[in-house]
Amino acid sequence: MGQDPNDILRNDGAAALRRQFDTSARIVRLPQGNDLPALKIGSDQDIAAQVRILLESIHGKMVADSGILYAWNQRFWGEIGQSDVYAVIKRFDGAALPEGRCRTVRLSKSKLQSIEHLLYRLCEVPGFFDAPAKGIPCRNGFIVIDDEAACLKPHDPDHRNRYVLAGDWTGELLTEPPEGSELRRLITGCFRDDPEADLKKALLQEIAGGALIGATRSLASPKAIILLGERAGNGKSQLIDMFRGLVPSHAIAALSPAQFSDERLVVALFGKVLNMADEIGDRAIGSERFKAVVTGEPITGRAVFKDGLTFRSQALHVFSANRLPAFRDGMDRGVRRRLIVLRCDRVIPEADRVPGIGRIVADFELHLLLAWAVQGALSLLRRGHFDEPPSSRDALNDWARISDSMTEWLGDDDGLTVSGNTSDRVRIEAVYECYRSWCVSMRIKDTGILDRPKFVRRIKAGEFDGLSFIRKANSKEVAGLWINHSRVAPVSGK
Repeated sequence: MGQDPNDILRNDGAAALRRQFDTSARIVRLPQGNDLPALKIGSDQDIAAQVRILLESIHGKMVADSGILYAWNQRFWGEIGQSDVYAVIKRFDGAALPEGRCRTVRLSKSKLQSIEHLLYRLCEVPGFFDAPAKGIPCRNGFIVIDDEAACLKPHDPDHRNRYVLAGDWTGELLTEPPEGSELRRLITGCFRDDPEADLKKALLQEIAGGALIGATRSLASPKAIILLGERAGNGKSQLIDMFRGLVPSHAIAALSPAQFSDERLVVALFGKVLNMADEIGDRAIGSERFKAVVTGEPITGRAVFKDGLTFRSQALHVFSANRLPAFRDGMDRGVRRRLIVLRCDRVIPEADRVPGIGRIVADFELHLLLAWAVQGALSLLRRGHFDEPPSSRDALNDWARISDSMTEWLGDDDGLTVSGNTSDRVRIEAVYECYRSWCVSMRIKDTGILDRPKFVRRIKAGEFDGLSFIRKANSKEVAGLWINHSRVAPVSGK
């Protein structure tokens, strides 16, 4: 939903308002009375065809994809809202019909909806935005990027971009922001005195670039980013504000991972290039849905009073957190492969803090931010994946142990031993009972305890080193495991 210009000015400042106008479609007077084209037969299909002609005279060439109408406005494919479509259709209420028919068109609710539906069918190009050009649309052109270089090309509808940045690209590439800039102050201040400062700043730069090029479709293994800062004043909220200011608001969603499982909410990711949420909280996350969204697999959402929509999310997901949530179905390897934790451990001294610095960078140093992000995109594409600091991998492993009851259970030497010896075998019933008993003794909530099919599936998938699943005619066994002090005897082994 759009914002009133006064709200944008009051909440986000003058620079944000200028960006909004820079990235908006042009406004043209609607035709009235005798300006309307003559109808041939006056059917709904005839009116829909004339509405299309009028809308294209106002907005430019149109296409419809997934039930949404877009028009090319010389820079990007902008969405045409239903209210704009209805405004043109309603001009035909009372329009003269050809000789021999009723004298005028009479619009009812059902007729209006029928014309709208036929208009979408006339303009429909399924999958039109599924494979946009690899690059970054900015105000003065389209930055075409491959793993070797970046160059500026004129805007072209075949780029199929649905947004444009509010800034111009000068051709400059920045590995480090210049001395004295607020961008440098922000990035350096977040990681000063950190032994991994250079690695973390480089990762942050790649995240900025990944947001602009569509990392989900550009990388073989897309990932979601968690900015983790357990103490206040670490700058992560300012980094989030900076990213939000880099991309136009209509290309950003604000869903937390826990909201991915809600089909009424997940549809908000359609057509977005960036999804960001502050303080994602401790609501448990659905593992399978999370993996599908992050990797761009087909997902289905359903907006209120709308038909279901199946689409692939193209957004890069960046979240901030004070503490890390749990995964309802366990944090398996598939989940861990799709996550990066960037630790923001430094508490910035009060004297060094600049209120609203993230927004200041986006509003007044967008040219620097863009040059820095383009360099990040080049680095990311050359490597083919994000470059993670060792602390990110350590944080992810710690998260897995804490949030995944199965991983934590296997690490408890008092209850069992993972020997890796294939001659050590225990029936699956006994193994699962050992796991459940351990979870109860540790007071783990029911939502954190895997049911037996999921438990078995993870062992079958070979997620845990040293364990394997053995199926026999009369039994199912886990090899490589010994249950300590168990009343249930192992099948073989010690």
